[in-house]
Amino acid sequence: MRAASDTPAVVPELLNSERIKASFGSYGIEIIGEADGLRRANLFSEDGGERTCRTYAVVRSNEVTEAIAAPHAAIVGGRSIGATFREHGWTVAKRTIATDSAGLDAIDPDVARLMRLDANGSVAVHVYELVISRDAQTIGYATITELHHPAYLDAPALGRLFPAHSTISPDALHELLGVFGLSH
Repeated sequence: MRAASDTPAVVPELLNSERIKASFGSYGIEIIGEADGLRRANLFSEDGGERTCRTYAVVRSNEVTEAIAAPHAAIVGGRSIGATFREHGWTVAKRTIATDSAGLDAIDPDVARLMRLDANGSVAVHVYELVISRDAQTIGYATITELHHPAYLDAPALGRLFPAHSTISPDALHELLGVFGLSH
């Protein structure tokens, strides 16, 4: 696993929502649930009425200030995070904490079902701080853990988009996923 606590924030060309739509022809978001300060979302593509999860995201938001109250309310209402902040005039960037891959058998089995994958498969994992900025203001909005369907982003492609510069152990990955309620 590669990790970087001091890596600069990366502004990708496309948001997940834009990349999923460009890759698969459609994009939607379904909020799976919100509990214990974590929002779980299924970012999916749809083909013939069947949804396939392309990114399973677990979001832990930081304190919400008045400056971001309106976009945050829209996000809580089910909107995509990056797109909503962009619509409100914010620049969106990701400060990578870690990238790697993980076996679906070590993660919530519902993720494999949503992705239409065998539970013995693996997914790319991206843990990052979402940073937004506008004018002279920069805010760390949330820490996000994303699990990416291999047909969307595999670990090497994810590493090219969001390079990290050091390694941590498989045990640390398991612990990190556990913090987000993603390992059993």
